[in-house]
Amino acid sequence: MGDTIKFQWSGVEGLVAKIKRHADNMPKILASVIFMEGEELIADAKKLTPVDHGFLVNSGHVNLPEFNGPSVSVEAGFGGVAGVGNQGGTNQEDVGYAVYVHEDLTKHHTVGQAKFLEQPFDVRKQTMSDRMAGRIGDQLDALG
Repeated sequence: MGDTIKFQWSGVEGLVAKIKRHADNMPKILASVIFMEGEELIADAKKLTPVDHGFLVNSGHVNLPEFNGPSVSVEAGFGGVAGVGNQGGTNQEDVGYAVYVHEDLTKHHTVGQAKFLEQPFDVRKQTMSDRMAGRIGDQLDALG
């Protein structure tokens, strides 16, 4: 999807002071907050994911945060080996069709729909900055 989330806060003086006090912890805090957002996104997306045999829905995943200099990223999506998302780990077959199911608006699904990841992302991104700012603030508050 390639979207970048930008944050904007008003009355940031107190927050800036906390961030400065806990600068060493900020990458870990940001990674945690982004990872939580990814987990919630995939949970929402799974409710909309088409189900035939269950391999696609079970392939929903959130990768651990990756650090690249000052950037922190988390990848969330569907596809790959469904056994990774399947509690029993029974399917080791690559679910290479996730993008096709996601993008095919002509297909009728008895369970689920196309755009099963994009739709919840679009809904969540409207309030994502506020939600993530609150979580950052909560974690900073916990540190004192």
